[in-house]
Amino acid sequence: RLYSVTEVADRLQLIAESEGLHIDRDALELVARQGTGSMRDSISLLDQIVSDPDEVITIDIVERILGTASLGSVKDVVAALVDEDAARGLHVIAHAVDSGSDPRQFGEQVVEHLRSVLLTQTASADLVEASTEDRSLYEDQAVLIGRGRLLAAIKAFNDAVNNYRGGWQPQLALELALLESLKQQEVTVDMGANYAQPAFAPPPQAAQLAAPPVETMPPGAPPVVEPAVIREKWNIALKALYRYSKNGPDLMQYFRVVRVDGNTLYLGTDNTLYYEKLQYPEKIQVLERVFYEVHRVRLHVRLMMVSGNELQDAPVESQGFDPNDPLLSEGAQLGAKITPVDKPKRKSEKASE
Repeated sequence: RLYSVTEVADRLQLIAESEGLHIDRDALELVARQGTGSMRDSISLLDQIVSDPDEVITIDIVERILGTASLGSVKDVVAALVDEDAARGLHVIAHAVDSGSDPRQFGEQVVEHLRSVLLTQTASADLVEASTEDRSLYEDQAVLIGRGRLLAAIKAFNDAVNNYRGGWQPQLALELALLESLKQQEVTVDMGANYAQPAFAPPPQAAQLAAPPVETMPPGAPPVVEPAVIREKWNIALKALYRYSKNGPDLMQYFRVVRVDGNTLYLGTDNTLYYEKLQYPEKIQVLERVFYEVHRVRLHVRLMMVSGNELQDAPVESQGFDPNDPLLSEGAQLGAKITPVDKPKRKSEKASE
């Protein structure tokens, strides 16, 4: 029968201890993964790795002997995919192959990582055999990458592995897989559009972004998610929102978590312009979908006008400009990054100092 990574690694550790070998745990887990569940194959790989009984065997040594890419390189490729950064992904692939990683094994490792993200996104990170740190990474990436792009990436890299034939450009299959994955278009909604105007009808794809329906809990019920948790993951929510609306995060910079009443999340702003822009069912559905993906809890989102004093505990940094300025506000809606610049002093002001 096939064994889990933990079972194989435990068995290898017993063997190493009985032989007086010094092997790091993460190195044993890598050997177990390469053995693909076979206890006999994993033990055989361990024999190949050990050449000096007195040597301390680290994961770097195992990666070099087995020709696998470093786990950091695999994570970097997936991070580039999540961030839609083709240039960074291509650089990571080139560096890994140039450093001696076998392209086929590198592709297999990427598929394994993406599969872990898929399981986490679909069900739970508990299905994945990994450290607490890696599970946390899978959870974050499961929020930040769309299902369509994730499935496209798994298929592309899996095909690259299965169809690998070597050749004079060994990393070409992986490069094409990365670029093919990034071609997948996500469903988006213009959060800045005013749907009340005839020229901006609600896009039909907005209905696809609605979170699963949920009944509103009675007033006074304890919060299903603490406001502090929502504030802590606010930036993650903004990154997830960017997948559905390119200008959504810019608008949400003007909103703050006011309170959570049962399963109703109240977001407040002191800016009438942005309050009115987001006060449409289609846009609220997008926000509810995002918070559901981040917290795995179904929340109703309600927007409210509050005073400026109630926004002092803002979970994100101030924009650094007056939101009532029509020119700067319009620039922010269009995705511009506005940075305050100190006004240069006049000569007379310098002389008086």
